[in-house]
Amino acid sequence: MRKNNLSHDSLKGIIKRHWDGRSNDYGKFRGYGSEEEKIAWMDVLSSALGTERRNVLDVGTGPGDIAIYLAEMEHDVTGIDFSDEMLKRAKGRVKNSNLQVKFDICDAEDLYFEDESFDAVICRHLLWTLPNPGKALREWTRVVKPGGKIVVIDGKWRSSSPIDRMRRLIRSLVFLVYEQRKPPKSYKKEINGKLPFRNGAEPEKVVELFNDLELVNVSAQDITTVREAQRRNMPWLYRRIWGTHPTFLMIGEKSR
Repeated sequence: MRKNNLSHDSLKGIIKRHWDGRSNDYGKFRGYGSEEEKIAWMDVLSSALGTERRNVLDVGTGPGDIAIYLAEMEHDVTGIDFSDEMLKRAKGRVKNSNLQVKFDICDAEDLYFEDESFDAVICRHLLWTLPNPGKALREWTRVVKPGGKIVVIDGKWRSSSPIDRMRRLIRSLVFLVYEQRKPPKSYKKEINGKLPFRNGAEPEKVVELFNDLELVNVSAQDITTVREAQRRNMPWLYRRIWGTHPTFLMIGEKSR
């Protein structure tokens, strides 16, 4: 058996290159990015953060979707990512707009911000990609103010059930035929083995991490409204073969 000799630093280098390579096609999928989905996300974010203007850090911002929604809701937003190419795409989306969003490169597990810098820290579909999710959450808790919120959006993305495996195979064929491009690449096995949440960050596990950090008013809720909006805007065939992965919003507050 071939030995896995990946060090932590080289692992992060591989992860960074993976997302740099995904920057052009990430989120570009039939049914995604509709006005209906945008409204659904804004409803979710408003419910989580309230209507008062806040200083928010969007960790793992990727192409900037959540950061842009928050800026349109008149929050002060900083979006960070480990991928230079993702940040280029995010910056390009706001370049000719009036939105005030700061985008910068930063490791989600090692933030350069001072203690208690933000009213809230939010991440979407990030926790499952991290080698050290517990360390990341400690950092996010450090930079949020007392009474501030940590908001994690994630889900159960993958299972080993026969139905799920069949759907993945059919999806790959659909990408080749209808999208005229190769399916998005997944992490390689040697990387997956280093990621605690490689199949998705389920609410029970995230809540456990929140409790370890002594966050209060911890809650978890299903946010199927977003996925339903996406599916309604997909072509018929896509709706039939795409699984309905559970997606959750988990919130914890830093003690005052």
